[in-house]
Amino acid sequence: MARPVRNNEIAGKLKTLKEQLVEYKEELKTVHPTFKISKNGKRLTNIEATIAKLEKEIDTLKKRKDTL
Repeated sequence: MARPVRNNEIAGKLKTLKEQLVEYKEELKTVHPTFKISKNGKRLTNIEATIAKLEKEIDTLKKRKDTL
């Protein structure tokens, strides 16, 4: 039977991994400042465009609400 892993061991390992990730991201920014971290294989380069589109949609919905 494998011995159970203690929560503090897991927390310690997780903290170390998080610190390494932050260091890696900072290093990556210095090497390639325009690089975007990808999520699910898709690059997150159009975040600003998506936000602008959603803001426009919200404004349109507000105008419709005002006319009703």
